[in-house]
This record gives sequence, C-alpha cells and structure tokens, in this order.
Amino acid sequence: MGDLKAAFAPRHDVIIFATKGRFEFPGKRPDDVIPCPKVGNNALIHPNEKPVALLERLIEATTEPGALILDPFAGSGSTLAAAAKTGRQYIGIELDPEYSQIAADRAATYQKGDNAS
Repeated sequence: MGDLKAAFAPRHDVIIFATKGRFEFPGKRPDDVIPCPKVGNNALIHPNEKPVALLERLIEATTEPGALILDPFAGSGSTLAAAAKTGRQYIGIELDPEYSQIAADRAATYQKGDNAS
C-alpha cells in the first residue's frame, strides 16, 4: 500500500470482469460498486483475503447454480467457500501447501452447510 501517511487510504479493490464475446448476466445486472465490509486484520487467514460475502455476490451475479468456479490463486479459500455456499462446483489451485490445506478445509466446511467464514 506504500506510504501510510502521505496518500489517501484506499477504500476499494478493483475487480476486472472480462469475457470473450457478449455476456449476459443470468439475473439482474449488478451495480459497479459493491459495498462489503473487509476482513478485519485480526480475522485474516491470508494477507490478500477477500470477504466470502463479496465473492458470493459476484458468483451469484455472474453464474448459475451448478456452474464451475476456478480460482487459480486460492489462498485461504474464500472463493471456494463462496462457490460451495452458493451451490457451485469449484477448483482451487494454491502453491503453498499450508494455504492449500486451509482452502480445502474451508471449502469442505461450507460444502457441509456450515456458516463459518
């Protein structure tokens, strides 16, 4: 994040949504700003962790139930958990064995219907 005193504090992350060809949202077209509380520093499992609630909204806005979600940088498994929670299939790829296990366990917890984050 750079200088913590001289720059404006960022209050958003940028998400790039790209498709090949024309894409039609399966439901209502989502807004271009999605308010969602970030994961608090004391609750972070991974340094770049995203909130499961945000990922749920993105997955639901762009896919149908049963769709396959791919996360090539799974980290702590937030995307996999959101996919499981919303009834999607998922594949996660993570280089770090410790985070890979955390992601697998987290997704499995949601797959069983638990609501842990």
